Amino acid sequence: MAIVLIVFVDAAHAEQELLPLSYENVLGGDSFQASGKKINLWGITAPDEGHMLYFTAKLFLETLLAEEPLECEAKDGTSYRCYVDDKDVAANLVLFGLAEDQNGAYAIEEAEAKRNKRGLWQSPISDEL
Repeated sequence: MAIVLIVFVDAAHAEQELLPLSYENVLGGDSFQASGKKINLWGITAPDEGHMLYFTAKLFLETLLAEEPLECEAKDGTSYRCYVDDKDVAANLVLFGLAEDQNGAYAIEEAEAKRNKRGLWQSPISDEL
């Protein structure tokens, strides 16, 4: 008789060790400064300056990052997947319609935002990111 053991691993935290960082300031809707590093949130793009939701995305990101603790894992170059109090920062931006999923990692959150017409997915908003 064979015994099969299935282990579920939290994929978000399995790839690399999380680095504790100290938040400094927001640079854009999907980037910020922490512990002397420029952090670009991996897997998303937020509205650029000039878009009607640019300041909303920046303020929302600033509010998220003001919580503690901030931990990030390097994904590629200057892109990081970041968590505040174990909540994925980028996922929250996408869920509230303040950023778009770029690689499928946040497809569920984007579908929820679209279904509920949040942020970028409100009917009258047509500015390109």
